Formats: sequence, structure tokens, C-alpha cells
Amino acid sequence: MKKLFISFLVTSVMHYNAQNEIEIHLESDPGVVYNGQTILKEVSEAYVEIPMQLINNSINTIEIIFRRVILDSDVNFMDQFCDQISCYSCGSDSIWTSPLPNSIASGDSSLMKPQGAFSDPGFVNIRYYILNSVNNQVIDSVDVNLIYSLCSSTSTDTHTACNSYTWIDGNTYYSSNNTATTTLTNNAGCDSIIELDLTILDTIYSTDFQTTCNSYTWINGVTYNESTNIPTYTFESNDGCDSIVTLNLTFLNSSSDVDFSSNVDSLTTSPFLVEFNNTTPNISDFNFTWIFGDGIILESNDQLVYHEYLYNGLYNVTLIAESISTGCVDTMYQPDFIYCTGGSSMLPVCDFIASNTQISSGNTINFYDLTQNNPTSWMWTFEGGSPSFSTNKNPSGIIYNSNGVYDVTLIATNSGGSDTLTKLGYINVNNSLGLISNFTSNIKIYPNPTENLINIDINNYNGQIYSELYDIIGNLIIKTNNKTVDLCNYANGIYFLKVVHEDKITKIKLIKE
Repeated sequence: MKKLFISFLVTSVMHYNAQNEIEIHLESDPGVVYNGQTILKEVSEAYVEIPMQLINNSINTIEIIFRRVILDSDVNFMDQFCDQISCYSCGSDSIWTSPLPNSIASGDSSLMKPQGAFSDPGFVNIRYYILNSVNNQVIDSVDVNLIYSLCSSTSTDTHTACNSYTWIDGNTYYSSNNTATTTLTNNAGCDSIIELDLTILDTIYSTDFQTTCNSYTWINGVTYNESTNIPTYTFESNDGCDSIVTLNLTFLNSSSDVDFSSNVDSLTTSPFLVEFNNTTPNISDFNFTWIFGDGIILESNDQLVYHEYLYNGLYNVTLIAESISTGCVDTMYQPDFIYCTGGSSMLPVCDFIASNTQISSGNTINFYDLTQNNPTSWMWTFEGGSPSFSTNKNPSGIIYNSNGVYDVTLIATNSGGSDTLTKLGYINVNNSLGLISNFTSNIKIYPNPTENLINIDINNYNGQIYSELYDIIGNLIIKTNNKTVDLCNYANGIYFLKVVHEDKITKIKLIKE
């Protein structure tokens, strides 16, 4: 059903009763009294009804009847009239009177509902009298002007906009609105009433509070090296409107003037026992981690710590200070700080990795030495490979021409001696495998930042990997073939992870917090 376009034209007609014994109210608009006034109703459907209520304001019961008079019409209008008792057909006569009286008690109400149907578009003007049934005196009246038009229509134009919206009426709205209307006329001369239903969504403003000890890279890709509350970044929220976030970045003091000394820096006979003195100011404000350069790490807040080196060598020493109040980390790194000689040398510990372990015949493989304790010479043996041996640290281009499963052997030597590692069945050459090394890997390190453990995940790769973890000043602190690395024994701060797989090397920044 189409919506009715309704407007009311109020004009004065003769008032029959100054005391307003009766009040006439439209049921659709009960707050307005229509005594002696004209109701103008324009409709887009042939059938129309106008329910009204008559309220008795007098102190007595009133007996009433109704009279309908057609004042003017340019089209056939078949009507009937309903009151509290029944509905009656008014017939074709211009004047009609209800056959039965209605009784309205003081303060009570009674129904008056004209109904009718147009035969064609047009108009009809009708007056309805309320008569005292005892003496036929007019108590009150109301005129009803009905217009039946095929043009009339009402619709709602619904919009949701960000901050403001300019509507078809030419006005720009900055807040939600459901009262604005405008009238459009089509080529046939018919009017359409458009009602606006507008919801305005405002820009969302927020602040991103961050604290950092070192440089900080924000969501805008910019790296900041000092405190700031100026940068902003705009992104689209779920409702499609702008959301503006402001960075509030506070730099914490990460400098602790960390420092240390030792009672000796060169030892020519074993035991190689060294006393280290933590000379950092305000030592009680920090937690300390010592890295002695021989694979041993010590967490100690004592001013004096002792460490015994077991083998000859030149050792880097690092002291890391973590502020108890801010969590910021400062580091003192002393390269080649302790020199030990006259004792035994550490034997090499062999290890290696290949760029690929499954290939088709006729393809080549590169090999990478992972031996610990600084080997000085290498002897590789490649079963089924060409060449079949190499003395290079990292031999490359070893070709395998025949299908099969082959061993690889490495002998690594330093001044302390040699170590041998044979990986049985390490290389699988099979034409049905196809080449699997020519793809772009996607390395994921998670979680990052981390509290302890990190995981290494390489898409589309299930082979062997090798990882090295360095602290912020470049000290190598972990070597592993595992895909999980445990940082629980290391201080909070920034680290760098180098991941080697196949012939690819990837470096990734890590944060422990």
C-alpha cells in the first residue's frame, strides 16, 4: 500500500456552540481540536476513511444524530457513515441524516467515521453536522475536503555519512536528521515527497601511548628517536569513516654508564681465573648479565664476580644492565678483553648444512660449515658428488649426476685437534623428486616481541635449518639447528637472528621483553 500524503488546512466556519459542548478530534492527531474547521486530505488511493472522536465536554448526557451534506464535487463519491452504533450507506442524496441517535455521557466520547470511495481522481467537499437529536439544533460541525490524486507519494531517503552530507535539497547536514523533507516533480507534473533519514558518523580520535628505551618505529613506518606527541595516522574504521590516532611516545633513559674492569687481561698458565669488577654507578638500580665469551652466561648483581676460562683463546666480554624501574637495557662490550695461552685448546665440534638435500640428477648443492671453536682447515668428502672432495670452508657447486642416496663427511681441524662428522644418507638424488630449491621462502618468527621462546617457520620448506643469535653489539650467543630458540637466560633487549636454509640467509630483528 502506498503511503498517504496528508496535510491539514484550517479555516474558520460558523461556530454553532460557543460553549464547545463537543470537541472533535482526529484519531490520527488526537491533540488538535477541529471544531468548526476544515480537514483537507489528499490521498493516492480511491478509498478513504477519516476516523474521529467526539468528546462530550458538558455536564449532561447528550443525545446526537449526524447529518452529511455534500457541498461540492467534480467526481462520483460513494460514501457511508459509521457511528458508535453502526455503519450506514449515505446513498446518492446530497443530504443524509443518521437514522438512530447516539448517547454520549458527560466526559465520554463517541465514534464519527466517514468513509468513501472515488470513482476517478477528483475532489469532494463534505460538511458533517452534529445535531441535538431532541431539537435538531446544530451543536458543531466539521468540513472535510478530499482530493484523490494519482501523483501523490511519500518515500524515505536513508543515508549514512561520515561527518557531513549534502542532500538533494542542496543543504549540507553535519548531524543526524530525520525531519528534513523536499518535494520533487516528475515530467508528468506529479509531486513526490522525499523524507530524509540521515545518520552522521563522526571521526574517531584516539591516542596511542608508547614508551621505549631505544628508537621506535610506528604504524606510519617512521622511526622516532626522541619523545613526541605530534604524529598522527589516519585509517578507515569498520564503519568506513576515518579514525585518527595520535602517537604519544615517551623515551625512557636507557643509559646506565655500565662499565667493568678485571684484575687481569692476559693469562699464560692455567687455571685461567679472572676477577671481574662491576663499576656501574648506582649498581642497585639494575639487574646484570655477564657474557664471558666462552659460551658461559651469568646473571649476578654482585659487584665482584669470578670466572674460569678452560681453554686457550681470545675472549670478548659483555656486561648487560637492565634498569629495574624502566626495563631499559644498556650494554658494555669489550672485544678481545681476556687472552689465555699456555693451556689446552678447545677441540672443534663439527657441523654443517647443505643448501638442499633432495635433488634431481645433474643438479648442484652448496655446503656450509657450522663447526664451532674456530677450525682452521677442512676436509670434505662427497660420496657420489663431483668433485668428490674439497678443502674449502664452504664448498659450492657440488654436482650429483646419478640417482642414489649419498653420505657427506667433514673433518675440521684447529690447533687443539680434529673432529669428524658423517651424515649418512644425507643427499637423496632422484629424478622423480624434481627441483624443490627454486622457490621464494617466507620465514616467520613468532612471537616477536617474545618473553622467552621464539619459533622459526619457513613456508613450503621442511628441511634442515641453521640459526645464529647475536646480541645488539654483534656477539654470537646461540648456534642451533632447532626451529625453537630459548631466550630465557638472556636479558631483555634487541637481538638479531640469522637463519640459514638451502642457499638462503635471512636476518631478522628480535625483541625480548
